[in-house]
Amino acid sequence: MEAISHRRLSKALVNHHVSLFRLAFSWCHDKTLAEDLAQQTLCKALERGHQLRSLSLIRPWLFQILARCFADYCRRRSLDCCSDDIGSGVYDPEILFGRVARVQRVRSAIGKLSLPQRQVLTLVELEGLTYREVADTLEVPIGTVMSRLSRARKALRNELLETEHMAQDANVVPFKVCDA
Repeated sequence: MEAISHRRLSKALVNHHVSLFRLAFSWCHDKTLAEDLAQQTLCKALERGHQLRSLSLIRPWLFQILARCFADYCRRRSLDCCSDDIGSGVYDPEILFGRVARVQRVRSAIGKLSLPQRQVLTLVELEGLTYREVADTLEVPIGTVMSRLSRARKALRNELLETEHMAQDANVVPFKVCDA
């Protein structure tokens, strides 16, 4: 099999910068760190381009490099990043506010998941990887991917239902009976 040229690899890497940043940010919630992790991933990919056998495999390969970069960062900082115990074109301002509020609630709920759950959820739901690709990316068994994804979806659903109830309760004005 012929090696991928440095030029073709560089061009392909540029196209993946945004998804690497988005994924890193969903894991660490820090824009600067996410950008650093994305850049580090791209640099390592350029250095190790000879390992990639086909450009069709570049996404899972890059996500695996990113996962390793993040794990290395956590190890250097002595962070427990991998613990499962962490916890339409409509311009109507009210509609836009509702959408922004929903997005913020979802981001907040995802942020409360443990990192392993966040990683699996974002790789499957945000990046569209298969369970096998996620297992290979994170270097865990496919059963672990499935159980983390199941727990992540359940925790996300519960958190969103709870915040929805809290939001509804906050909007209800209690009825007070006045003596006439």
